[in-house]
Amino acid sequence: MAKIDWQPSDIVRPADMNQIGQEINGAKDAADNAQSAAAAAHAAAGTAQDDINAHKDATSAHGATAVATPNRIIQRDAAGQANVGAPTQPTHIATKQYVDGQIENPTAAVDDLYRKMRMGAM
Repeated sequence: MAKIDWQPSDIVRPADMNQIGQEINGAKDAADNAQSAAAAAHAAAGTAQDDINAHKDATSAHGATAVATPNRIIQRDAAGQANVGAPTQPTHIATKQYVDGQIENPTAAVDDLYRKMRMGAM
């Protein structure tokens, strides 16, 4: 560390000037290193943001598919539809085909339900 308590009567020696010069050069190197680190961090942040945006905008993230495929995320197709397999368990998604097959005569089923509700059976 260079001398900091100079007095008017002090004589500036070559060693004092060398010490001051070394400290100036060291401070400049530290500033340059900090500037380089900041530029690298800024570039890395831009790359990370680009990656995040690409992932957000991807239409097939994580292997999603509009086809009924095991162990894949459901994705809508161009028409906004998604395909699922026929249900095999009570908790599975019901397809239109499955639901239509459960009631032979939808009109009669609705009439029957209405009649039961009016009679208080439900």
